[in-house]
Amino acid sequence: MGMRRRSRAIIAISASLSCLTALSSCDWISSLFPESFGPEYDDTTTNYIAAHSLSAPPLASDQGSTIGLDSPAIWDWAWRGVSGNSFQYMTLADEGTVGTAVASGGYTLAADENVWRLELVNLAGDPYLEGAPHAAWDSIGSASTAQSGPNTSSHGQFIRLDAPDGDWAGFDPNETGFILDAPASMPTARYSLKAFSTVSSIRYIFGDSSVAPSFDDVSPSTLSASRHEFDVFSVESAFTRFMTGTPGATQTVNLDDLRFTRSDLGEGARLRLILRPSDTVPTLVAGQYEFSVWARWPDDALPYDSTSRTLAPNFEKPFAAKRLTLRIMQTGFLVDRDTPVKFQESFSVGSGWTRLALRMDGGNLDRFDESSSEAVIELAIFPYDDQDMDCGSALIAAPSLRFFKDGYPD
Repeated sequence: MGMRRRSRAIIAISASLSCLTALSSCDWISSLFPESFGPEYDDTTTNYIAAHSLSAPPLASDQGSTIGLDSPAIWDWAWRGVSGNSFQYMTLADEGTVGTAVASGGYTLAADENVWRLELVNLAGDPYLEGAPHAAWDSIGSASTAQSGPNTSSHGQFIRLDAPDGDWAGFDPNETGFILDAPASMPTARYSLKAFSTVSSIRYIFGDSSVAPSFDDVSPSTLSASRHEFDVFSVESAFTRFMTGTPGATQTVNLDDLRFTRSDLGEGARLRLILRPSDTVPTLVAGQYEFSVWARWPDDALPYDSTSRTLAPNFEKPFAAKRLTLRIMQTGFLVDRDTPVKFQESFSVGSGWTRLALRMDGGNLDRFDESSSEAVIELAIFPYDDQDMDCGSALIAAPSLRFFKDGYPD
């Protein structure tokens, strides 16, 4: 290994000297990483992160963790230390082993492979609305909030909001336990609400209830696959309310399967593994990689829009992640580059084990060498579509990082 590194250094120096006389045609980056590798890089089945099995990330520092932020070679949360509080916005729980081997596309998931449940936590304290209504449900004047259902199209019981012209019905996000991470203590935190409803439009505002709303600037919810999405909001004061209503008419809506997330975490809501070259076997080198993981829904979970939720006893099934996103991102050697090299793809997740594999088609990692003492790449898993954060869980197993010295064969 030492001789190979010295040889690369000599080649790099020679190539760099040549660049001095031919700057217009010489790629200095390529000269630093000559196409010469030991035989250990020929085996495309090698899992470079075999020594880094999935394991529960550290807790926040105020919960007893002594592991520093951005520590390499451990599975960790990207939001740890930057969320402004110690709430656990994601969880990774041990679910035992696969149990029965699974074969797919020439690959096998072993029966004794460890399984972990990855979840973006739902911050709604009462998402299913099957019990007594939470004290947060609120209204003024002749408007009302009431529990209703079930019916043939509902997911069990739901909240019905009736708001005549000039009045509103909605909720108070300041109420303890309605949003689990106590947003009243974090007025700059930003939240997203998604909910199931059988109505086609919900008109609403997030605003100050101490001032009578006119609803002249009322917003319509965004609707897709029976999921209503509302504007991002902050709980800026004790008077902040979610108020449904519309000018000149009575609006009646229903809400169920509430899902709150911290939208200001953004891409920080991910499980990640950052690596120095020496953290893998063989050592990381520049080139093309494939990052893969096996995934499926947990047995006790269903997607928010599953038709099975209209049937008892499925009203309160945990939410399954419909999609999962994988990312490979270069974190070192970023001089002269505005943004890191990043490869990312969102995959469908279903009820059966599927191998999800991200490849660098059309690119590669080209700006680091194996002698670096700093982290050079990050591998990340998001339990949702990278363009559409929604809470839910997926079972994951057998993460793998493979290297393709001569490009992908298929």
